[in-house]
Amino acid sequence: MKLQPTKSVDNLTEGSEVKAIAVRTLTYVICGALLLILFSMIQRRLMGVAISLTPRAFVVPVIFGGGSGLLLAIWQERLRKTMMLLSISEDRYRTVTDFATDLTYLLSPDGTLHYVSPAAFKLTGYSPSDFISDPSLLDKIIHSDDKQIWLAHKSHHSEQGEFEEVHVRIVTKNGRVRWIRHVCRPISNESGEFLGIRGSNSDITEIKNAENEIRELNLSLESKIAERTARLETTLVELNCLNEDLLRQRQALECSNQDLEAFSYSVSHDLRAPLRHIIGFCSILSQECCEKLSTEEMFIVDRISNATNRMDKMIDSMLHLAKIRNATMCKVPVNLSEIAESVASMLRDTSPGRSIKVTIEENLTTIGDKMLLENAIQNLFANAWKYTSMTENAEIEFGREIIDGVEQFYIRDNGVGFDMAYADKLFTAFQRLHGREFEGSGIGLATVKRIIDLHGGNISGEGQKNCGAVFRFTLGSSFI
Repeated sequence: MKLQPTKSVDNLTEGSEVKAIAVRTLTYVICGALLLILFSMIQRRLMGVAISLTPRAFVVPVIFGGGSGLLLAIWQERLRKTMMLLSISEDRYRTVTDFATDLTYLLSPDGTLHYVSPAAFKLTGYSPSDFISDPSLLDKIIHSDDKQIWLAHKSHHSEQGEFEEVHVRIVTKNGRVRWIRHVCRPISNESGEFLGIRGSNSDITEIKNAENEIRELNLSLESKIAERTARLETTLVELNCLNEDLLRQRQALECSNQDLEAFSYSVSHDLRAPLRHIIGFCSILSQECCEKLSTEEMFIVDRISNATNRMDKMIDSMLHLAKIRNATMCKVPVNLSEIAESVASMLRDTSPGRSIKVTIEENLTTIGDKMLLENAIQNLFANAWKYTSMTENAEIEFGREIIDGVEQFYIRDNGVGFDMAYADKLFTAFQRLHGREFEGSGIGLATVKRIIDLHGGNISGEGQKNCGAVFRFTLGSSFI
């Protein structure tokens, strides 16, 4: 009976020790967890590394003991985070470089290529593995004409430590020549240690070809500009010569006009006096000596008198034409229909025995010098009136018509007409297309043409022998 209490005491002692161990263990774990949380907060604040509070983070401190286990967990977590960030960074870099169109590479200080982008094959025809197995391959495919430029570039950044852009040609695997834009930069770590070179090569063949085309176009343009400038200078010289010739012709024309005016003055004064004397003496002979002269002699005297009268009329016509040639224009609205009616009425009064049908279109208006236009209409109607004098049922028509989109005035008759073979003489002074059966000085149509010319218009005539004639004219101004 005495042994049972002893066993009970021993059992109680063992139970207390187990409970103490359990308490210490729980306290140890709780303290480790609290220290882990505390160090995690400090690590996040100081180093920017977050520790995941996973079961593993509690187990490690328990196994390895207190603070040393906790520090090991922190650095393990930091290493894991760093490796993960490096992996993400590498994936991003490869994603960018692998899908880029430029040939990029990483060259170590010992000349080993660690990376060549897939664009190498598209740009050069050589695969990335070709470049990695032979790091000098890029040097080998540089065009022979650009070798010196390439070597100078490499020497410059090797000696000076400066990296500049360079444009050179390469010869691809299939023999094509391409232009590349080469750029390289040094790579260093945080302590400034040189880790190698990162290079990039862009295909600029199309840009270079465009530059060459632009350069050729510029040269061609400069050549064309120079050629056209030379032509322009030549043209200017010719134009100056023409202006000088025109000036001389103008001076000559002014001299001719002065001579013409002097001649007109001479005709009007010096020639008129002898003509009057001839006409007077012929009148005396025909009146006072008619009984003493034979029939043939009287016929001669009449011929002389008629010739001098005709010459006097020609002088009047010539002076009138010269006056028109020097006339000053005064343009106003003019009603040609009213002028034609007035002229037709005057012609009827001078030939009361004639039966002639005159048709005049109403309200034919234009802009011009009224006095000169009256003169032109009078000459045209007088011409038609004269050459229908031997025609039965004579007709004269004055109107306006459109020919090839151009509005023209016209005067048409059914008289004797004329031969178109001599149409070029119609408007020449003193040219007559008919015999002496029709009176006239041959100055009427020349006067009309001069008036039309002064108005900036044109006149033409069409006719057929014994089938009448028509004269069409414009006045260089809009109808109103």
